[in-house]
Amino acid sequence: MYGLTRRENTVEDLFAPFLRDAMRGFFGGVGEIERAYRANASVKEDEKSYHVTLELPGVEKKDVSVELVEGTLVVAAERKKDDIKEGECEHHDDFLYGKRINRISFPKEVDAEKVEATFKNGLLSITIPKKEEVKPKPVEIKVK
Repeated sequence: MYGLTRRENTVEDLFAPFLRDAMRGFFGGVGEIERAYRANASVKEDEKSYHVTLELPGVEKKDVSVELVEGTLVVAAERKKDDIKEGECEHHDDFLYGKRINRISFPKEVDAEKVEATFKNGLLSITIPKKEEVKPKPVEIKVK
């Protein structure tokens, strides 16, 4: 109908689903569905902040939520599948759809009030400042 040809199955194609599912169960200890829907992430740290970047291709800004709960960053995003229009025929689709949830915990106290996030070209960038350490204030004691 659209001039597309079906790719021939190879031996690798026959075993790929089995191997993928087996590896998911073996590594990480997380459920297959949760692992499949976690976004790729990069976490970097400098002296003042943590910098988190998540890949969210095909996700719209309105479908992203970012929360910081007790030192854990929770990012939820949903990629919705486009409806197939009348007269269209879908031949192949490898994209992942649905909700993606990433949870990233930080070892040091962070300043939740100053977190900043930007979303551009499918990348969510989040800067999480570290709390300034409370420095002891010296108290001068007069010696009599």
